[in-house]
Amino acid sequence: MPVSHIGLTVAHLPTSCSFFLAALQPLGYRFIGHQGGQIGLGTNGSADFFLCQEALGVFLARSAKTGVSHIAFSAPSPAAVRDFYAAALTAGGWLGRSPASRDEADGSFNSAVLDFDGNGIEVVYHDGGGRSADADGSDVFDHARVLGGRQSVADGEVSEEGSAVSGGVERYPE
Repeated sequence: MPVSHIGLTVAHLPTSCSFFLAALQPLGYRFIGHQGGQIGLGTNGSADFFLCQEALGVFLARSAKTGVSHIAFSAPSPAAVRDFYAAALTAGGWLGRSPASRDEADGSFNSAVLDFDGNGIEVVYHDGGGRSADADGSDVFDHARVLGGRQSVADGEVSEEGSAVSGGVERYPE
């Protein structure tokens, strides 16, 4: 099942909103609206990415605090990946992974930066490598990697603890 939307808690909402609007513009993301302490960004008039201001001095659930998260957005082309990277660095992103093909087996082309709160923001273009057609003609991804580790802003390394590689089959929605 596809993800409906995702939220990210940030330390300074105006700064983060400006950063994400600039960085995600090559993917077609725009300001959609706001409600309460959240700002919604999305494409085609529908918000699917929300930013929320961390409330200081208030007891919050662990998920409502800023922290080191990783979010990956799909790109329509390698050019959009390159444009994201340039826009994100211009907007203040740092410690980026420049646009490149990193895994020939899955046919992906990606880049990533860290935002002001240390969240890893990645943009990925899949050219179809690692996929095959099922008997009914739908796309099937032959393997997937799920990362459950956290990234240290200080050393820029990803913990492999909690990550898993699946040999299962996942169908992509048409």
